[in-house]
Amino acid sequence: MEWRHRFITDAWTWKIPIGGIRDGEEPAAAAAREVEEAAERRPGPFRPLTFVHPTPGISDSQ
Repeated sequence: MEWRHRFITDAWTWKIPIGGIRDGEEPAAAAAREVEEAAERRPGPFRPLTFVHPTPGISDSQ
């Protein structure tokens, strides 16, 4: 989780780094890449917590 300032609401909130999985990329590698891009930190080991469909009804992204 990352603690970020959200300009639209002018509030500090927790955010889960989230993004897509590139072709041939494992989910844990994608999660590590997203954390590095968003928080500029190298994450430790991962374990699955949830599975997300970020835009249900609009896209089949997972």
